[in-house]
Amino acid sequence: MGYYSLKKQSSVKLNIERSIFIASAVKVSSCQQAKDFIKEISRHYNDATHNCWAYKIIENNSFQSDFSDDREPSGTAGRPILGAIEKNGIINVAVVVTRYFGGVKLGVRGLIQAYAQSAQSAIDLAGVVLFKKFFLYSFKTDYSSFAQLEKILKREKDWAFKQKKFLDSIHADILIKEDSLEKILSVLNTKVFDLEYLGEEEAEE
Repeated sequence: MGYYSLKKQSSVKLNIERSIFIASAVKVSSCQQAKDFIKEISRHYNDATHNCWAYKIIENNSFQSDFSDDREPSGTAGRPILGAIEKNGIINVAVVVTRYFGGVKLGVRGLIQAYAQSAQSAIDLAGVVLFKKFFLYSFKTDYSSFAQLEKILKREKDWAFKQKKFLDSIHADILIKEDSLEKILSVLNTKVFDLEYLGEEEAEE
């Protein structure tokens, strides 16, 4: 299991019929993070004519989404931005499209196309990647057992050492992909001691 989201934060500027559109996109992990990003961008471009936005999040095992037209005609800005997010099949994403009006009215259809195009441009620039859930464990082992462990794990996939410390014994943190957790834990249990669960992390596939 996993989900698609943005690889990096992005910002892109487009000139459409003399209006300047600046689309800003970012990966977020909560509705509050999305709202904070929207506030940050809106403050940065506080002299703009409009700061329209949308986000889609999975939080508490349910999808949450919202959008705003920020004084543009209803349905011409926030909804097309959300549509671009959903068209790409991505979640945990917030997009703000800032507009500096250039004197030419675009009409309803023109606004919808402009906001959708701007949002899509920011998504394209950010890149879309698959994120997977990993489980983080720490353990200790002796040098001989660690050599055997590495040899076994090299035949497997879906894991990575986060850190290794070579002391009187070897102290290591290992990330294990959800799909392979049971199999790799069974290997660890035969080769290590003080195996401890530390939590969950996300990482690109």
